[in-house]
Amino acid sequence: MSKYVPLNEHLYSMAAESVLLTFSQIEEILGAPLPQSARKHAAWWANNPTGHSHCRAWFDAGWRSQKVDLVAETVEFVRVSDGGARLVKSIWGVLKNSVTVKDPTALTAPTEESWNAEQGKL
Repeated sequence: MSKYVPLNEHLYSMAAESVLLTFSQIEEILGAPLPQSARKHAAWWANNPTGHSHCRAWFDAGWRSQKVDLVAETVEFVRVSDGGARLVKSIWGVLKNSVTVKDPTALTAPTEESWNAEQGKL
C-alpha cells in the first residue's frame, strides 16, 4: 500500500472543484513528512503518474496539481472535469467481493472449445 493513500482518500472525498493545500497540511493528511524533493523541485508535483505513487494518489482520485509555490509551500489541486476516476473507483467499490471462485484450478483448465482463431476464422 502506498504511503500516499490518505491523500488519495482525502481528495476523493472532497466536494470542491479546487483546493489549495500547504505542504504541512499534506503531511498531516499523510501522517508522514513529504520527501525533501517535494520542497525543492516543482517537478515532483507534475501530473505524471507513471512510476510516481504520489502523483497516482491525486490522479486516481480525479484531481490534477497546478500552481505549485515552493516558497510558500503550497499546491493547488483541481478536479478533472470528466469525473471518470470517481466513477471507476465507485464502481469497483460496488463490485468488491461480488465474485467468488470455488475451484481456482478450473480457471486454467482447457475447455476443449475451438476458437475462431484456431479455425482460421479471423
